[in-house]
Formats: sequence, structure tokens, C-alpha cells
Amino acid sequence: MDYIIQKIVDTIDSDYEILSVPLRAEHYAQFSNCYAGVTEKVRRSGGRVQYGWLVAHTHFLCEAVHHAVWESPDGALLDVTPYHKPTDSILFIPDDRYIYDGVPIDNVRINVSGKLIVDDFIIIAHLVERIRANGIRKDESRLVMSFELGMLHNKYVNYGQSMVSYLGKEINKVPDECFCGSSKPFANCHHIKLWEEIDKDIRGIPDKLIHLQNYF
Repeated sequence: MDYIIQKIVDTIDSDYEILSVPLRAEHYAQFSNCYAGVTEKVRRSGGRVQYGWLVAHTHFLCEAVHHAVWESPDGALLDVTPYHKPTDSILFIPDDRYIYDGVPIDNVRINVSGKLIVDDFIIIAHLVERIRANGIRKDESRLVMSFELGMLHNKYVNYGQSMVSYLGKEINKVPDECFCGSSKPFANCHHIKLWEEIDKDIRGIPDKLIHLQNYF
């Protein structure tokens, strides 16, 4: 097994091994809500919801997303949620400790590049989820938050998108220059600026997330 995926497995520390689970998306299932889709599958076909973690990776990040799959009456697992790219299976770690009941569950993220910018991207991704957890969900597509939280959310989403765009090249070709184009090393540019802003902003954002990793 890839050692990075093993780090995710070790961080989650589930009682179960990582599995390859077949994926056949149901027409009523939505990409953004695995929980509702699997609940509907149980209503139509019996069986039960199996909670756990969907594991995926890029050249700079390995990530486990809290997820639900369908367990058939005879015990077979099937992912019924559409995936963001064509695939016939997912990597999945069953985990009965974290049952979704409306409280957001943060992703588990591992830097596979060794680059400082990816460490900071992971912090920003966590902070975005922390901000969202303080909003009020009206339905599956609408999240309402205060003007102040909305401004913070947009700021850190934009930071994250800039970093992802910068890291879209092969990781061994990405220089240590800052993503902002200043030609300064990232460590001497936005790394400092980001942490000054995060240290100030984090104080006003209650931590309502369930998370396995501690960042602050």
C-alpha cells in the first residue's frame, strides 16, 4: 500500500481496513450529499448506511472525506453517490465512530509534497470548513452566514483557489516562489501574511467541526 495512504489510514485509526468499493451511482443521488442518497437507497432496497471515509489524492495532497455507502442486506458495500470524475470504484475506510447527524465532519488531509505552501493550503481548507460550520444550512444548496463570516469565507476560498491553481503543475516543477507572483520565496511572503491574518481571524470563529486533526 502507498505509504501516504497508509498515513491517512493511521491518522483515522479505524477498526476496519481500507477497501475498494464498487461505485454505481443512483439517478436520485447527488454529488454533494452522499448521506441523503444512501438513506434513500436503504428506503428502496433495504440494507443499511455504512459510514466511513472516501480516500483520494493528487500529486500534492492525500485527503479522506467523510462519506456514506450502502451496505446491502447480504453485507456487500456499494457507493451510490456520483463522483467528480469517471470511476467504477472508490477507496473507502469503514468507520462506525463518526455517524453524520448534521454536525459537519472535517476532512483528513496529508501533505504528500513536503512543500510549505501545501501545509498552509491544508490550514486554509480547514479554516474554510470551520467558517461554513458557523453558517445556517437552509437546504442542500444554500448556506446562509453573516456578512462578516461571508467576507472571511470568500477571502480564504480565494486564497485556496490561488494555491490550487499554482500547484496544478507537477510538484517537482513548482518553484518555492510565492503564488502571488512577487518572486519572493513563499516562506518570506504570503506564508507570513497568511498566518498574521489567520491568527487574527480565527479568534472570532467558534470551532463547531468534528475533526481528527488539530491545527490551532
